[in-house]
Parts: sequence; structure tokens; C-alpha cells
Amino acid sequence: MKKLKSLGFAVIYLLIPIVLQLTLSAMISFHIVAVRLLHGVEYDADKLEAWISSAQINMILIMLVNATIIVGVGIWYWYLRKVHQPVKETGRYRRILSPQAIVTILFLAFASQFVCNILMSVFQNLFPAIYADYMKLADTMSLKTMPAPAMIAIVGIFGPIAEELVFRGMVFRTLRKGFPFAVAALLSGICFGIYHMNWVQGVYASCLGVVLAFVYERTRSILGAVLFHMFFNCSSYLLELLGDVLPDGVLGLVYLIAMAVSVVAFIPLLRKVARLFPVPKKKLQKREETSMIQEEEDDENV
Repeated sequence: MKKLKSLGFAVIYLLIPIVLQLTLSAMISFHIVAVRLLHGVEYDADKLEAWISSAQINMILIMLVNATIIVGVGIWYWYLRKVHQPVKETGRYRRILSPQAIVTILFLAFASQFVCNILMSVFQNLFPAIYADYMKLADTMSLKTMPAPAMIAIVGIFGPIAEELVFRGMVFRTLRKGFPFAVAALLSGICFGIYHMNWVQGVYASCLGVVLAFVYERTRSILGAVLFHMFFNCSSYLLELLGDVLPDGVLGLVYLIAMAVSVVAFIPLLRKVARLFPVPKKKLQKREETSMIQEEEDDENV
């Protein structure tokens, strides 16, 4: 019953940003049609679809969704944590913001970026047509769409805050009440992939969601996951800027070296995060007691 309840609430939380995005998209479409009709412009479905699908409108939609989530879910999350479940260990925020922790999370985010690039390369070779459609979407998220500060703010700062509030602060946290970490992380990762609503992003977002769940679990704070997510998203823009200034041959060599280093360093960086943020002894003792109870129940059933 506890597992079903966790799954049910996780699905509800997943639907919140999806329904919000669809609702805001419909409102923007209605506003555009109304304004054009008021100005005597003839309704044209093809032009309307092209306008709504444009990169600028897409970024405005993302900005509105993120702002609504940050305000709405942020207030709920703050109330829940501060009023109903006040944080007792204030020192953990200082540990997350320590230079060693920030550098470790930064390197882990960069390594994850290149590991995801490897996954995307595999996907490109297996499903070239689907990947080509994804690249059209990716072009709308590039620094050419809007001024760089605006894109970095929307995708690199506010996007991670909004998504972490929902997918780690709500979805994963709810699943964790009914499932062990590995299962909760996998399910929350799948939810994160579904939210992106395309196959390519869905695959790497699912994998990324598992890593984000690990960071959240270890730091026991949404702050750790937000920092990781910010570094991850901003690193893609750093790679885009490098692509504009470096010759193709040099860029390819840099990519190969970075990918090799990322693959080798990925697991050690995860272990480094685990050492920086060990599981509290009380939590370990509770897990051991739960495991012993489960084993006794299994023996009785046998």
C-alpha cells in the first residue's frame, strides 16, 4: 500500500509541470489569436503554428513554466520544510557550499555532460532520424536563440531550480518513502525523462535523473541537486562557445580527451561525493533494522 501511494503521488507531481506547460501554451496561443483578430489580421492556422513553434515563443513558455513552478512549488516546499519538517542540521548547507564540495559537484556535472554526450552519440547511430528531429529542437535552446545572459538565466539557472523542486524535491522524495534508493532513483529518473517529451532527451534525462537523485540523497538537500543541475546545463553552453572559437580539429581532440577523462573519473567522483556527504549513523542503523525485519518476515513466509 505504501509503495502504491508513493507511485500515485509521484505521478501526480509529474503531471504538474506537464499540465502547466500545456495550459500556458494554450493561453499563449489564445492570446496571439485574439490580438491578431483585434488588429484585423486574418486567421491563418499554418502561420499561427509556425509562430507558436518558434524558438522565441518556446523560450518564453519555458520561462513562464519555470517562474510558476519556482513561485508555487517553492512556497509549498519552503512551508513543508520550515514548518512541518524543520531542518535540524543547519551545518549541511555550509558543507554543500564549501569549496571542496562545489568543485567536486562541478567536476561531476562536467563528467556527466560528456558521458551523456557518449550516450547521445550511440543514440544517433542507432536512430538517426529521431536524432535529427531532436537536433532541430536543440537549435532552439542554443545561444543563437536569445542573448547569452537570457539563455543562461532561463536554462542554466531558473530551469534547474524549477525542475529540482519538482523531480527531486517532490517526485524522488515521495518515491523514497516507499522504495529503496535504487528503485526510487530509477523511477524518478524515468519521470524526469518523460517530462522532456522526446526520445533523445528522455534517454539522457533519465540517466541524469538517477545521478541527481544520488546527489540529493547524499547531500540531503535540494541545494546540492540544484548546483549540479546548474553546472550541467551551463557546461553545454560552455561547449557551444568552445565550438565557436576552436578549429574543428582542435575541438574534436578536446572532446575526445574530455570524454575519456569523464568516463574514467565518473565513478571516482560519485565516490568522492559519497565521502563528502556520508549517510548519518542513525539513518544507517534504521536501514539495518529495516533490513533485519524484512529478512525475518521473509523467513516466516518461507
